[in-house]
Amino acid sequence: ILSRYNYCRRKYCIRKEIYQQYEDIKNYHSATIFAIAKLAESRDHFTGEHINRVGVLSKMLSEKLPNELYLKNNTDKEEFIDSIELASILNDIGKISISDLILNKPGKLTKEEFDVVKTHTTVGFDTLKMIEQDYEDNIFISLGIEISKSHHERWDGKGYPEGLSKEKIPLSARIVSLIDVYDALISQRSYKLPFSKMKSLNLIKEGIGTQFDPEIASVFIKLIEESDDEFLFGT
Repeated sequence: ILSRYNYCRRKYCIRKEIYQQYEDIKNYHSATIFAIAKLAESRDHFTGEHINRVGVLSKMLSEKLPNELYLKNNTDKEEFIDSIELASILNDIGKISISDLILNKPGKLTKEEFDVVKTHTTVGFDTLKMIEQDYEDNIFISLGIEISKSHHERWDGKGYPEGLSKEKIPLSARIVSLIDVYDALISQRSYKLPFSKMKSLNLIKEGIGTQFDPEIASVFIKLIEESDDEFLFGT
């Protein structure tokens, strides 16, 4: 009986050690990804707490979305929610390649300058695809790839870089697209002062069915209307 007890105890200790190693690796990856995202964000002098809010809101919104939406998109809801907060902050990682003169221009961009800004989607995609080669089956990186490339696509197909529409846009990108726009509205940028919560909310409503997925947007609007968190939703 004693030897059986010692055997079971050893198995428990081994499982515990393996789990701890997994958690350590996961935390290391999380810290690395956050540092890379922060580096990209630091190029823009006006983004402030942008990636923190995008991460928190992406997870918050994902938790509120109906199970049917995940089933329709062949996505494991629990795994998605566990990963989206970290993956979402990689949306603008490609901006590392954009000139400071363009990123922080205090006025409207020319067509040529905007074409350069658009490349951050494909640069981010290409960068993360290279990283993915060393981290196969890493959902953080897989979602980050989707988000970095497709978070400027539009529900009506008039976005970039591929002009995807409706469900052809990855679910992760549809979520982050909405949150990225809202946070830009309530925040100061080199070309604008922050908009009020009410004005930003109305602009989101105007984009339902054209810029944004109607189902996701309706859930997000409810989140905005029911919250008094000024850090996340503005004033």
